[in-house]
Amino acid sequence: METDHTDGPSSSGYPAGQTHGTPERPLHEVARALCTFDLAAEVDRLHLEESWRQGTRNAKTLVKEPDLRIVVIALRQGGRMEEHRAPGHISIHTLAGRLRLRVGARTVDLLAGHVLTLELDAPHDVEAVEESAFLLTIAWPAAHDHTVPVGSARSGAPGWADRLAQRRIRAHEALLAVQAGAAPWLPDAVALLWSLIDAAVAEVNVALEHAGLDERIAVRRLGHEYGLSAPGPDGVPRHVAFFVGARAMGGHILGGVSVTTSETRATIGLVPTDEGGRVRWLIPPAEREVTAGFVDDLLLSVFGDDPTATTRLSRYYTIDEDDL
Repeated sequence: METDHTDGPSSSGYPAGQTHGTPERPLHEVARALCTFDLAAEVDRLHLEESWRQGTRNAKTLVKEPDLRIVVIALRQGGRMEEHRAPGHISIHTLAGRLRLRVGARTVDLLAGHVLTLELDAPHDVEAVEESAFLLTIAWPAAHDHTVPVGSARSGAPGWADRLAQRRIRAHEALLAVQAGAAPWLPDAVALLWSLIDAAVAEVNVALEHAGLDERIAVRRLGHEYGLSAPGPDGVPRHVAFFVGARAMGGHILGGVSVTTSETRATIGLVPTDEGGRVRWLIPPAEREVTAGFVDDLLLSVFGDDPTATTRLSRYYTIDEDDL
């Protein structure tokens, strides 16, 4: 997938408002006075690219203006864009196939030819019930449309609020780049990790029920964060959190997942890999593969005070020097 960061005059030799291009995709203008697109042809081209052949999705930015983005996205059956928020109003127009969107407690099926709109900052995810393509439009209010309270001062440079909005825009674009194909296997890696946690939590809760205990491990999932909480043997609430900080750059993944618990200031880092065409998670520096046994040990240690599990995990914890 093409990732484009043209927010103004470029020092790289490319004119502002153009993508850098790739061997598969020539540079093209994303900001001009008048644009027309053959959407069926754009989808066909997405299906010919390596990102589509190797992964579950592909995408291309068609228009990139300060207050408007238009992106065409192709998703294989079962492909999913995890829950996220857009810092602007959006529309999703299904071009082919069938999409399923979860917006809060609501589920909406969007057939080809149908359009859905969402308000600013609404949490949502997108799943392809069958192989699909859709047009995503994101619109931000122009800076001059904001009402400035009486007595406030504005200089020619953007104020702190405008800078915050621009940072939100860039963060959202980066998330879309990861989800829509800059590294097409990353969502599969996240889904794999979440499935390991889901299975372990389900087994613990069944065991607690069979033992006649009322407590359960509670789960909270928000986009790229997975949180677990339950009372420990001493009755004091305990927590485990997994935070996905991985991002795509140049077709590679930087960062990974940070695992923190209420029982120590140390953290465990996990890194994803698709080496050999097999998606998995590793624990550096020994590069031990993350399996169900690792998750079992984590729950045993935090929620069960199991000394054997705690000892096995101890070799993986690291402490930031600032916390010493």
